[in-house]
This record gives sequence, C-alpha cells and structure tokens, in this order.
Amino acid sequence: MVAFGLATLLHIAPAHAAGERPIGFSLATEGEAAPLAACGGDEALVAAVEQRLRRPVFVAPDAADIAFVVTYERSDAHIVEHDRAGIELGRRDVPLPEDDCPKALDTLAVVLAIMIGPERTTTEPRPNAPEPQPPPRVVTPPPPKPPPAEVPPPPRPRRPIRWQAAPAAEIALGSGVLPGVAWGIGAGAVITPPVPRLFAIARAEVWPSQRTGTRPSAQIDRFGGALAGCVELVRGAETTLSTCAGVDAGILRARSSGLSRTSESSMLLGVLAEGRFGYRLRARGNLSIEPFLAAQVAFLLERPHFTYRDQAGREQTLLEPAPVAVQSSLGVAVHFF
Repeated sequence: MVAFGLATLLHIAPAHAAGERPIGFSLATEGEAAPLAACGGDEALVAAVEQRLRRPVFVAPDAADIAFVVTYERSDAHIVEHDRAGIELGRRDVPLPEDDCPKALDTLAVVLAIMIGPERTTTEPRPNAPEPQPPPRVVTPPPPKPPPAEVPPPPRPRRPIRWQAAPAAEIALGSGVLPGVAWGIGAGAVITPPVPRLFAIARAEVWPSQRTGTRPSAQIDRFGGALAGCVELVRGAETTLSTCAGVDAGILRARSSGLSRTSESSMLLGVLAEGRFGYRLRARGNLSIEPFLAAQVAFLLERPHFTYRDQAGREQTLLEPAPVAVQSSLGVAVHFF
C-alpha cells in the first residue's frame, strides 16, 4: 500500500464567511504496479488535479475532510471516496490506456477533478487540529504589603505612688543664733506623699555648747527641730533641685554663775526657707542613697534675751540671737523603693 498526502493549503480563497474554511481532500493509492510511476506517480497526479481546479485542494491525511483511495488493477483504476467517519460517498471505475502514461495521468486527473468539483466550505473544525487554547491568564501580583509599622515598646509599668519615709542624717554650720559660728548634728526623715514632686522634711538638731566672750563666761546650748514642705523644681534621672519652707523651733539654754534668775532657758521660733540639691546613687536592689547639700535662712519671730550681772552688779546682755540666722548642711538620705 502506498499512502500520500500533501501539506496544508498554501492559498485559501479570499472570501469566506466568518468561521468557515474550505474542505480539504487527501489522496492515497494502492496497488503494486501503478501505471503512473513512469510519469511522476502520485505527486504528478496531485499537481494535475490542482492545475485543472486552479486551486490547492489536497491536505495531509490526518487533516482531510474527504479521502480518495485509488486502487490500480492492471489497466484499470478504482476510485473510492469517503468522509472522516469512513462512510463511502462515491465510487468510480476508470479504464486507463496501456503503455501511455501521460494519457493515463490526464484521464485520472480529469475524473478526480470532476469528483472534487467546485470549492466547498464547512464550519466544522479541521480534523486533528489543535484545540484553541484560552489566552494565558494574567495574574496581577498583589501590591506589596507596606512594612509593618514599628510598634513602640509598651510603657514600663509605674510603681504605685504611696507614702514613703527615707531616714536622713546631716551635719550643719550656722550663725546668728549661738555665739560666733556654731556646728550641730541632725537626724530626721524625708517623707514622700502620694503626690508627684512634693515631699516634706522633719528633723531634730543638737548644737553643742558654745562659750561666750563675756566675764564671767557662759555656755549656750541649742536643741531644736524643723518641719518643712518641699517641691522639686528640677528632677533628672539622678539629680533633684528643690525648695522648702517651714518652721524652725528650739530651746536655748545658758549656764553661768552670773545669770539672772529668769534667763536660764528660753524658746526660739522662726520661719524657715531652704534650698536643697540631691544626687541619688542606686545601691543594691530597691535601695538608693542620696547625698544632699542644703542652705537655710531662718527669720526669727521669737528671740530669747539672756542677761547677766557684771562685777559692779549691773545687768548686761549675755546673748540675743540676730533677726536672721543662716546655716548650711551636708547630709545623706536612704531611700527604699
């Protein structure tokens, strides 16, 4: 068996309705001693048919709508026409002249051209044609996500504000109450209420005896204390600058053989203004130490007046504090958190 097919049409009629296409034909030959072998065989037969029809009609067998099978038996040719489903559409028996290849080729070409006839069209898809593929799906990438906003760290939980008391001790130098420049020591507490930037100071002081320059001489002792409310003007991580106001009270006691009977001891009372600078040092755990430096001014409202009798028996002033007394102190407070 000899099978032959031609390539897909090179030219298609220009005027076809939308979706229509020309019907394609295929050609196959059977028989061993084909009478057309001497003048070109199947290729010459295809060319002769298309020349008479003046158009290309033959396509590859797997793309044809109608197939022609030509069987050669001695000097006859049998033509069978069938569709894609194998249903026979027509049959012809063509006697061929012997020993005249060109005439046999022309005879067979005329018969095939008549069986094909004028151009026919169909809307069916071409056999074995690849199915039209849908256009590629265009996937639009999602817009880039914005970078996550920086989340600030959660605020550190603040310790609940409550009443606190920090013990304190100090040493002081002062003038205006005792004779000359005196020194004293004090102890007390720094009290912090549940109100930001406010605190209070309570302290007791002892001032050792100071000797007067009178004759006969006398010794003056001072015992007292102060209570003041304070506000922090400047507060840093470790440093504080505060101002305070309050009262300063105490007792002055004089000892001398020449004192008047009613002048041995007396009360001292004044209004106090104080400025403090502190620097906190964290020690261990919940403990911190705060060295501080303070300066005080006291406006005395109650001033004792000590007198004595000289050798001639006259009453003289032994000691009378100044209207304004000043002092400075250096100390340390211990805070517990």
